[in-house]
Amino acid sequence: DLTDLSSYSSNSFDAIICCYGYNLSSNVPHALAEAYRVLVPGGVLIIATWERSAMLAIGRDIEAYVRGGGRDPYSTLDDDESFLPPRIVPVNKIELSGVGELEALLIASGFDQPQAVLAKSLVYPIDLGNNSDDQFAMGTILVRDELESLGALGPPAIDGGNGAWGNLADEAFWMNIQKYADVVEGNLLLRDNTFKLTVSTKK
Repeated sequence: DLTDLSSYSSNSFDAIICCYGYNLSSNVPHALAEAYRVLVPGGVLIIATWERSAMLAIGRDIEAYVRGGGRDPYSTLDDDESFLPPRIVPVNKIELSGVGELEALLIASGFDQPQAVLAKSLVYPIDLGNNSDDQFAMGTILVRDELESLGALGPPAIDGGNGAWGNLADEAFWMNIQKYADVVEGNLLLRDNTFKLTVSTKK
């Protein structure tokens, strides 16, 4: 738990390396404060965060589709009755991809000024494989908690599930995935994923 490093004494580590953990933390400022506490003076915090992520982008599309309603995949009607009512829920996801967002949080936690924060961007694809169930599961992994809370995962009511909402996330995924992925040798590749490596030093 990034927000609770109480099992470690203050000034214990020369360096901390965290890959994508802070993106998913429920309380990033507190997590950074804990990292600052356990680092020795002059200690280094190295963080990898998504700067641009096809997974985050497809997740936003699916959440927007589910929250906004969308076509009922089990309806045969062609009029307004074939659309589901809106389901509005707050988005609770910190991506840390805004310009200067992570740097500002680091400074607020006591780390060095912005000129001490170095960033290098690298791009690579994410391979979702060739099985459609696996592709959907991996492609929605960052938003599964939100989708489950909306009842947007699982079989329809006739199969013991959540009704038409049950497959709405699946429908939204396949409607939008072509914007972010290519099929290469049978595998679905999410393109244009860029991460940022940020290095900061404890004063």
